[in-house]
Amino acid sequence: MKPILLILLCPLLSLTAFGQASQGQNCPIVSQRAAVNATSNGDNTIIASDASKRIFVWQFFLVNSHASQDENITLKEGSTSISGAYLLKAGGGSHTAICTGTPWAIVPKGSAFILNESAAGSIQGTVYYTLEY
Repeated sequence: MKPILLILLCPLLSLTAFGQASQGQNCPIVSQRAAVNATSNGDNTIIASDASKRIFVWQFFLVNSHASQDENITLKEGSTSISGAYLLKAGGGSHTAICTGTPWAIVPKGSAFILNESAAGSIQGTVYYTLEY
């Protein structure tokens, strides 16, 4: 009976200080979060560039809160696309990228992490990241 209880409690014990679950063995305790509140057609800077540090994006959650407009979003490092378009349906369509132990994006020094919207809409969410030491 005791081993079963321990197995059931293990997922609860893997929460980090910020409340997000650490999904893999090699996921860092993410010390920085960026709020996403993108409402403009085109490029929306989520994490500003840093001339001396790379940005490691570990996990993110994005949701389309526009009531009637679907959105295609593309992730970029500076002016370079690093993903294809994600379709977020109107009224709550979402995309979640959980931490796998490998960063979803490694943004070079001097480049920003950008979300590109296909139309002026309402994309909200959170990006969890670290900066290079």
